[in-house]
Amino acid sequence: MKRRQSNELRVLVLAPSGRDALLAKQLLEANDIESYECSSIEELYKEIELGSGAVLIASEALSSGAITEMSRVLDRQPTWSDLSIVIVTGAGTGAKRADQLRELRVLTNAVILERPVRAATIINSINIALRARSRQYVLRDHLIDRTRLEMQLANAYHKQFRIAENLQRSMLNHPTKEAFPGVQIDTMYIAAKEEAEVGGDFFDVFALADSRLAVVVGDVSGKGLDAAARSLEVKYPIRAFLRSDASPGATLKKINDYLLNAQSLDTASDVGFVCVCICVIDQSVRTITWSCAGFEGPVFVKNDASIEVSECQSPPAGVIQGHNFADSFSTLAADDIVLLFTDGITESRNNKTFFGIEGVLKCLSSMPTGQSDGIVRTLVDTAAQFSGNENADDICIVSVKMN
Repeated sequence: MKRRQSNELRVLVLAPSGRDALLAKQLLEANDIESYECSSIEELYKEIELGSGAVLIASEALSSGAITEMSRVLDRQPTWSDLSIVIVTGAGTGAKRADQLRELRVLTNAVILERPVRAATIINSINIALRARSRQYVLRDHLIDRTRLEMQLANAYHKQFRIAENLQRSMLNHPTKEAFPGVQIDTMYIAAKEEAEVGGDFFDVFALADSRLAVVVGDVSGKGLDAAARSLEVKYPIRAFLRSDASPGATLKKINDYLLNAQSLDTASDVGFVCVCICVIDQSVRTITWSCAGFEGPVFVKNDASIEVSECQSPPAGVIQGHNFADSFSTLAADDIVLLFTDGITESRNNKTFFGIEGVLKCLSSMPTGQSDGIVRTLVDTAAQFSGNENADDICIVSVKMN
């Protein structure tokens, strides 16, 4: 139990004469109750701010203005505080007495004792007030501890968020315009709205042997640092498998087996799954081979302005043991554009309506024929406008245009 400060359970005494105040102090001290004598109503207001367990007042010390000001002082208490006021009034009846009681009612937590009053009654009222005050201090301490804990959790969350964000950005390989002479590549990553956790979205563009180019877009399950770290566990094995001449489908099968084995071997309760699309573009013969797990395949914007959508029928990697991921093939012509994106685009939402693949196609169809510059920016801006710039998930998008 926390130790109380010396003034937290003292009783503030205000009486119209020094003799009355002295008698009140002696009565309280005889019952082991700490007290403090206030010489004026102004000093009482000040001492209430410094801390007290209860207030004992003779009504003769309270004018109408003092009662109003006392009410204001009590209204400034913190939410946990409800200081008790014990008021000893003179006996009386009639209109004057009724007016006095009416004025005192503005002091919502006041106990009114009418003279003649027994000393035991005063002490009993004060003890009840002090017990209530002690419970209020317990509540205050709980609120302080909770606030401190919430601040610690918030600081820890923001620290983890920054680590995850930096880790995730390190996974985003933005190639330079000169990196792959046979194609024009544009990439973009948009983080979710500020209060959302960092997700596991990633992309990768890298060279393979024999003038081939690998383009990967993925989204690992989960949020935060774990998801960002897990993305690295998927990204680089994909590179290794593709560079050992595995096809996109064969690579996904290896990733699927790898994740499922990790679920059975690792101590982590949730290794997770990954939605990913892997494309391999052979620049020498202008073909593309792709395989997908769990979300949309590439969208092709042809040089005649027609649009082709590839469908994915496979589950995410890391879900079904032994699943075979099929490869799909297509040819590419000069000025054809290949678009890959995570579900942060299609799941942009306006109320209960998703942007969807329909929104993607509508956006692409509305662009002037032959326009390729800025296609990534236009698609992202259109989805953001649709959702009111409230993207709840990260957006990852890559476009590849054949020269």
